[in-house]
Amino acid sequence: MKKFIKILSLILAVALMAGVLVSCKKKRTGILLATYDGKDAYDGKVYSGDEDLANWMQYLTGYYYDYIEDGSLSNQQFGKLIVNTVVLHRVEDLDMQARGITIADEDIKEMFDYNKLNFDEYYEGGFEQFKKDSGLDDDFWMSMARYNVIENIIREDQLLAEDIGDDELRAYFNNNFANYMKKAGYDYTAIFVEVNDVSDETEWNGEKANAEAYLSRIKDGEKFEDIFNEIKEKYSTENGYSQSNYASGFGTVELTNVAQIDDLEKALEDVKEKYPNADRNAEKSSEAYADYLRYLSACMGMEQSYAMAHMNVGDVYPTPIATPIGWMILRLETYREKNEYPSFEEMRYQVYLDYCDELMESNELMSKYKELVFAKYNVNVEDVVFNPTTAQ
Repeated sequence: MKKFIKILSLILAVALMAGVLVSCKKKRTGILLATYDGKDAYDGKVYSGDEDLANWMQYLTGYYYDYIEDGSLSNQQFGKLIVNTVVLHRVEDLDMQARGITIADEDIKEMFDYNKLNFDEYYEGGFEQFKKDSGLDDDFWMSMARYNVIENIIREDQLLAEDIGDDELRAYFNNNFANYMKKAGYDYTAIFVEVNDVSDETEWNGEKANAEAYLSRIKDGEKFEDIFNEIKEKYSTENGYSQSNYASGFGTVELTNVAQIDDLEKALEDVKEKYPNADRNAEKSSEAYADYLRYLSACMGMEQSYAMAHMNVGDVYPTPIATPIGWMILRLETYREKNEYPSFEEMRYQVYLDYCDELMESNELMSKYKELVFAKYNVNVEDVVFNPTTAQ
């Protein structure tokens, strides 16, 4: 909370600066910070009293707070960053309108839900706590989602306009060769029958029975892929599960990371002896419960190592494997006895896809677009300084 108190001090400081020059006779208030061509609700002008500027300032202050505090981002740089962000979003809107592109409400809602899920997973207290800490409401986050959708469209269009040749792809392949080299080891597909509360013995045993039932159906001839999809649908976030869909899928284990096990029962007993204090019934915040999860993880590693070493390619392991999130169903896809070094020609299509993904995730495409669209709409941004030390 201390950080957000400081953030609010900065925001109030900027508001006070703008307030000095407020004209009560006009709807638009403050200093003229930028101009651009195009008829919109803002008449092609950004003033320091504009609501969208205040919202983005509040968001970006929180985002860049550490850089502002340690001096690596100057007040002038920060001020220009805020104004550039506001102008960019406004001319993006104008550009979408000029191109006849409508942003669908369902796409915005889907992006909003995706962003919310990320805050719920990575921010202490989740999205609702973040809204309280930042002081930004759902309207702002819905507008943020809208611009996320717009910028995905822009990146895709910019990518299509890129002239990506073999020289560029070959350089990317050479620089990332380790990603394409296939090391000796096992490839597998894992499906997780999730247990929400692994300390609940009834739920634990019930989901084990479910996993065994799925394995019986595979043994009786049902397609592994159909069972995979059924489990992913059942153990989804919509149904209250948080890890199955994330953890299920294709994986690789290098030979150097595979334990050599002849006697699985003895190996599991040895693991148990390493965690004498493990207790599934202990408080979830306790070290004893953490040890129990570590014990399950170690057991998973041992049994998966044993399974892969004793399976043929294409086999499904006959019993579910205990893990810290539930029960794993395992199929062996590939075994490589030694490292494989594919050529660029063999991997060209995958290299192209990876290179495109990297471009989509980088700022390169948006930087090119910004340069083009700022020229198209004759954007002019004034130098502006936001000084957090003025509010005392």
